[in-house]
Amino acid sequence: MKNSNLFKFIHDFKGSLRALNNLASWISEECAEMDVNEALQEYLYLMRKSVKDLNNSLDEIRSKLQDAGDEEDDG
Repeated sequence: MKNSNLFKFIHDFKGSLRALNNLASWISEECAEMDVNEALQEYLYLMRKSVKDLNNSLDEIRSKLQDAGDEEDDG
């Protein structure tokens, strides 16, 4: 398949995005227990929002590839 590398890239990149989202979530939870600058909370929120937007974009790209007749291979 001509786009198998692209599907692998999307899969791997989404894994990295999940890790970033988890990190921001953990930091945010820890900050909630402390008295931290509100700007830090805002930066963490924006980071998680950006991760979500990137994740949605990757889902759209994968969907368009599948609609175009390309399929992910299982190997």
